Amino acid sequence: MAKKDEKNPVRTTFKVVVSVSTLLILFLVIAFLIGKITGATIFSGDEYELTDNDVLAIKDFTGSKISIMGVKIGDPYQEVIKKIGRPDVQQLHPPNVINWEYSKNIDTDGSGLLIHMESGIVTSITVKKPFNKYLEGDSRVDGIKEDVYRRFGKPDRLKINYPFTYYYYDNKGFDVILDAGKINGYTFRF
Repeated sequence: MAKKDEKNPVRTTFKVVVSVSTLLILFLVIAFLIGKITGATIFSGDEYELTDNDVLAIKDFTGSKISIMGVKIGDPYQEVIKKIGRPDVQQLHPPNVINWEYSKNIDTDGSGLLIHMESGIVTSITVKKPFNKYLEGDSRVDGIKEDVYRRFGKPDRLKINYPFTYYYYDNKGFDVILDAGKINGYTFRF
């Protein structure tokens, strides 16, 4: 018969598992509460909100996992209206393409947000310099051609439509727009 002061290995292992589980749950609850209190979307699954996070500083971001003012790739137009309202400018390109531009409705000085839809579904979102008021760090629309290569590497494709140059990073679902050699916008897409 075992003495009372000898340790039971099963009981000790159980105590360790319970302690680690309790700490993990406590950590997750604290992280959740911090997010709720600050209103920041620090990490939601694989999605990042551009106005809450310096998304372009995150090495493995992809355009399809970004939301901007709550709008994300794949949203129907009704969701866009619900989240940020009607556009200031609408361009129709029959049979099924619509471009919406936002400026006054999102309080920017000029078109800061462009939403491209096909058959009523968001397929790309572009942020321009006027949208910088909502951005910080590497996500701000700023810099020159050399900054594009330094930050994102060599693009998969390049298109020149003077004075604009488009750098396409297909694996990231991300494009950089330059106007006369200066960064003018970022596009997030599938």
